[in-house]
Amino acid sequence: MAEGFSSRRIIELTDELVRINSVVGTQGERELGEHLHALLERECGGMAGVSLQRIETDYGHRPPALMAFWRSPANTKRTIVLMGHYDVVGLEPYGSLADRALDSDALRKAYAAGGDPELQSAAADPEWVFGRGWLDMKSGIAVIIELFRTLASENELPLNLVLLITPDEESQSRGLYAALPELNRLRREQGLELVQIVNADYMSPLFEGDERRFIYSGTIGKFTLGLTVLGTTTHAGSPFGGVNAASLAGYLAFAVEHDRKFLQGHRGEWLPPPTVLHLADRRRRYDVMTVESASLYANVFNIAADSTRLWRDTLQEIRRLVRRYDSEMRKRYNRFVARADINPQRDARRPEVIDFATLLERSAANMQREPQDLLAEARAAASHEDERQRGIEVVNWLGACLPQGRAMVVASLLHPWYPCRIENDPERLATMRRLCEEQGLVHFHIYPYISDMSAFAWQGGVPELLGSCSPLDQQPDDIEMLEQLACPVLNLGPWGMGAHTGQERSRLDWLSTGLPEAMLSLIRMISQSH
Repeated sequence: MAEGFSSRRIIELTDELVRINSVVGTQGERELGEHLHALLERECGGMAGVSLQRIETDYGHRPPALMAFWRSPANTKRTIVLMGHYDVVGLEPYGSLADRALDSDALRKAYAAGGDPELQSAAADPEWVFGRGWLDMKSGIAVIIELFRTLASENELPLNLVLLITPDEESQSRGLYAALPELNRLRREQGLELVQIVNADYMSPLFEGDERRFIYSGTIGKFTLGLTVLGTTTHAGSPFGGVNAASLAGYLAFAVEHDRKFLQGHRGEWLPPPTVLHLADRRRRYDVMTVESASLYANVFNIAADSTRLWRDTLQEIRRLVRRYDSEMRKRYNRFVARADINPQRDARRPEVIDFATLLERSAANMQREPQDLLAEARAAASHEDERQRGIEVVNWLGACLPQGRAMVVASLLHPWYPCRIENDPERLATMRRLCEEQGLVHFHIYPYISDMSAFAWQGGVPELLGSCSPLDQQPDDIEMLEQLACPVLNLGPWGMGAHTGQERSRLDWLSTGLPEAMLSLIRMISQSH
């Protein structure tokens, strides 16, 4: 089956795609979408059983999502989706080499002449190719396009194929979510059963010298934990008289960073710990009063099936951290009193930790308003272009509706939320083991990077806390559709190093031969399963 795929074509197509600058959110992203559309029409549009669809998006430069469907002559409902994204992250990490970030040969020469021994060694190895998209993930796009073309032309596979290529994965997955209604329409009209999502995103070594190639049978989830500190202001000459929001927010940022209390794992696989992505106060000018409001948000990976328990544990940990901060501030006050032999005024009230749902309830009660009406007004008043910042604006707006009192920390769920999926089906796991034995792969249960696979993990509805603890509406437009599309996911893609950095590179031997052969073997095994 499908012995006719071209390794050379995979490499040539990847190079062709890499040379088109498709940084997410730019005009180039749309240009590459147009290029891919023309390519699919040219190479696959005339094949028997193949239909192509261009799906428009409604944001930014409107880069298209692309879907190709091949109907098997076996008259089967069973369908595999081959999926990938064509946008890339920015070129800024390349620094002075940014003008060469899309040219592998130029980067090879620059690395060979540079002072980094690791890059010099890689540049001397012809199996390494360099540049933005060679790993994440234009090479994966090239592989699934070539496999789709080959399998459709041979017209033998006893499974239907969907090729789904989308933009915006590196931002908010808007390309995929724009394509899902059309995929669902295709599923209904053709009577398809989606048996497997095969994502072709990248993989990287886990430690220096790690040469293993992985297949992942599930995907990580994440939430963005927002913490807004509403302090009690005091003059800098009387610093103990209030709670400095900037100080407490800074402490929480330090304490949440890599906090082991948030660690989660599955069968010996551990998720990365949380990391803080933003920390700021609202001050725009110099002032000798302490900061009244400061906020941070952190990326928190998770694989928790029980979202209610996840949120309860999160609040419990933030309360523990606030107690530690309060204890330290008490010690510092006592040391000052002992040294200065005076007793300055002190705000001795420990800051309270509440979640967004509680903040909304209290604010509405104080204003004698219906909670949803007040929330709508708060959302309308938020104006920042970034969704996370608008969410923080909503928290501060509602905080201003409360009477003056002790300081508080408001925990909220900011954009985005990604559901997780872990495969537990014995038959599917057995297929993974057979593939690993045949192809020399290593099976992991969790793909450790956020990806579009999460869109197929909406099982059991929207978590209640997503509706109650999000300052902005995060609920999907059509959760029923997402539940219907939920199905097993796996990732098998290019292997290399330096994704999202100025050292991105991919191995040609795996990309041109090992990866397509492993994917074909996987497809064959799925076609033989029930």
